Amino acid sequence: MDEVKRFLELLNSEQTATTFGEVSIRNLESFFENISKASVIQSDRPDIIIESDTVIYGLEYFTFDSSASSKKGTSMRIERAKVQREYDAVIDKAMKNGESETISHRTTYQSSRSIEDYVENYIRNYQAHYIKKETYLENEHLKETKKPVELGFVIENTSILPDIIYGGDKKPNILLPFNLSVLQQFMKDKEHIPHVFYITHNGNNGYSIYYFHIYKELLNDLKNLDFPIYDELNLIDWQAHSMGFTIFIPKSDMEK
Repeated sequence: MDEVKRFLELLNSEQTATTFGEVSIRNLESFFENISKASVIQSDRPDIIIESDTVIYGLEYFTFDSSASSKKGTSMRIERAKVQREYDAVIDKAMKNGESETISHRTTYQSSRSIEDYVENYIRNYQAHYIKKETYLENEHLKETKKPVELGFVIENTSILPDIIYGGDKKPNILLPFNLSVLQQFMKDKEHIPHVFYITHNGNNGYSIYYFHIYKELLNDLKNLDFPIYDELNLIDWQAHSMGFTIFIPKSDMEK
């Protein structure tokens, strides 16, 4: 995956990110001000390097989902790869045979998900990348600069369907990591990587970006904002039993 392309496309489509609290708002404003005239490159550990006149951001990009995990990966990741292979095979066959310009294909998804899997996968992936913080600072772009270096995570929830909960207002809401007290407690001491961008389905065939700045008073500030924080939750139990696609391929492409 081209992490730079993905991140910038989402930022450009959203124009900003949703955030909460004055500290996070100020840091997000500073981030956008700095990157407006910055160079952005794809790198490795961390994946995204953003260098402005005054600061360099090193952002590591990782994904997780809310399905059960095994040594082979999460069930959603395995299933997504299987479905992708099916789609590729259908398209490849159609391209070779030139049978039709319009291709339709349907498949079923079986993966279930839960809050427990959401929490477990989030913590495991977050911690696995957080312990590499010193390695990120050894990146040649960050190590050789005299500018301040600020680290961050870009975390994408790749669950096949949006992870939605019913909040105290009895309305469906997109689940954020900071809604869960167990994840708040997990992240509260992770100030060495202060910038957290969270990407998730918005429940309307698109994506939304949320930003949180990690600092000591974050939890108290969120409580003062009446930000919804839960000890226990259940995800809305909905699954895509059948999903499909229709693609149009011009005859000129099929004949190549």
